[in-house]
Amino acid sequence: MGCGVLAVLPGKKGFVLEKILQVLESEKNRGDDGSGLLFLKNGKFIVEKWAGTARDIPRHVFDNLMNSPTARKAELVLGHARYATKGKINLDNNHPVIASKGNTSIAIVMNGEVSFTERWRETALSKGIDLHGSTNDSVACAAKILMEFIEGRHLNNALLEFYKQAFPFGGFTILGALIEGKKGHFFYLREGLRPLHFTEFNGSRIFFSETSHARGLGEAKALEVPAGSIGVLDLKKEKWKKTNVGKKLKGTSLRALCPYEIAYFQNYDSKVNGLTVDNIRRDFGRELAREHPPEAGSVISWIPNSGINATQGYFEKALDIQSGVKFRQVITRREESRKRGERSFLGYKSMSLDEKLKRKFKILFPEVKGEKVVLIDDSIVRGSVAAWLSKKFKKSEAKSVSLFLAWPPMIGGCKAGIDLDDSELIAPKLLKVRDIVKNQEKLEKKLSEKGFRHKRFGLVKFNAVRYVSVSGVKKVFAKHLKGRICTGCFEGNYSYIHKGNACCPPKWLVEFIEKNKVEKPKELK
Repeated sequence: MGCGVLAVLPGKKGFVLEKILQVLESEKNRGDDGSGLLFLKNGKFIVEKWAGTARDIPRHVFDNLMNSPTARKAELVLGHARYATKGKINLDNNHPVIASKGNTSIAIVMNGEVSFTERWRETALSKGIDLHGSTNDSVACAAKILMEFIEGRHLNNALLEFYKQAFPFGGFTILGALIEGKKGHFFYLREGLRPLHFTEFNGSRIFFSETSHARGLGEAKALEVPAGSIGVLDLKKEKWKKTNVGKKLKGTSLRALCPYEIAYFQNYDSKVNGLTVDNIRRDFGRELAREHPPEAGSVISWIPNSGINATQGYFEKALDIQSGVKFRQVITRREESRKRGERSFLGYKSMSLDEKLKRKFKILFPEVKGEKVVLIDDSIVRGSVAAWLSKKFKKSEAKSVSLFLAWPPMIGGCKAGIDLDDSELIAPKLLKVRDIVKNQEKLEKKLSEKGFRHKRFGLVKFNAVRYVSVSGVKKVFAKHLKGRICTGCFEGNYSYIHKGNACCPPKWLVEFIEKNKVEKPKELK
């Protein structure tokens, strides 16, 4: 799941519910399918879940928490904002998810996705572990940690064993709580693909997904929790035990941040390696301009809000190449959509597609009359926004309308936490994947000459469609990211094993499995 996770360890002054909800609401860019909070005090959980973002919390739930001594004086609070990728969208599958047996329980909030977890779920149920109605991969991960702990491992070792068994098969950032009788522990795990940060505020310690989620916490400085790390805190003794996974496991056991996190998912003002995401996205746009400069006199505009940063970089570089270009906003985002932070390929599922896009965008037709327009977006996934805009711009009096994209063609879905499915992607429907990877220009030519057909809006056609190249994007990441990145969605080289590539898994992960004696799922045997 491309979700937002939150943990609060309140200091002596406590941490008010309104502030917790404020931080959780700041994570709405990572999930509006559902929200949840867990409060731990003296070995007891209180859990509340609801549909929508933090600000959609039902009044009676808010009042119950305000009047609860456990919630008001909690030793630990876990929070979650969910986009669903595994499991049905219902309250049982909202996080926190819980696995328990006897007087021992594990509760987690998770950002990411792990494949082949059905085996853990089945084993847990056979051992009488209660999964409390959840059916997603996250609760199977909670159950795996619990089973390792029950088998006699100290919590640190149980978490390390889980990390070892899960790492080859997905990406995960997990915040959690263990209850054993009246004993309570907080823990975190991060393998690297999904973000996690930490700060202190008024004596409280707070963990959250992106640096921008620290907004509203004054001058609190957000620090990155290192990839390949595990931390455990005894809530009574206030004693930490931290593990550097790289020193415990053989081979490569951590990853760099998911590239698509930066290209699309993260807030533009979040920071990665000290640079804002905005800065990196501008580099995508600059690279796009190097490869596909505009014609003289072109009007450069963005598709809001996802294309703004890349467009700014594109225009800056385009001016170096071609002085006769103009920068003009020809599409605006309606205020209500902006306030709710609605995403075009995710979210607000009850509306029809046409209603969603009418609610989101307004085209300023007088701005394009007689112009050669170049629209820039960060990427094209399901093609719905492009299809709707193509239909609308047919009514305009523009000389031409082109679509330039600051991300290579999407050729594969994500199985590690971003809601992308192979069957919904545009490019593989037009050409074989190997042809797209080998010759991107062939896809661009086909899109420019013939377009593609959208099930709702019919024929989608622009005067030209251009993508930044795989080599161009990799050049930007080489500049800004350290470590092995996953290029599965645009190059087919996944940094984890899933059902689609189980027949030919990455060699370095096969070596990891053999060196660390990882239990193989039946698909790999």
